[in-house]
Amino acid sequence: MDRVYSTTYKCRPHYEGSWGATPASEGEVDVTITLTIRESGHAYAEMEIPAIDEYVDIGLRFDEEGVLLDYDGVMTIPTHLLDLIKEAGFTVPPDFY
Repeated sequence: MDRVYSTTYKCRPHYEGSWGATPASEGEVDVTITLTIRESGHAYAEMEIPAIDEYVDIGLRFDEEGVLLDYDGVMTIPTHLLDLIKEAGFTVPPDFY
């Protein structure tokens, strides 16, 4: 059975790219991040920001000991997601913060 962790928080999101970052909203909006851990050990996250009609898939890669190695889908991994990853029992190296 999959394990699912979720958190909702308020923030002022930004669009990020090689050109820099620009605000995506006028003020703070609700952001929901859901982390899914498959029975196989594979994991991924979904980030939803309904106020600006954004949905992002975030791929996660761990080593065999459960240490986060890499992510894909966003320029900067949200610290709220890193907290969920730790809550799920994985290790997040300090250089991700």
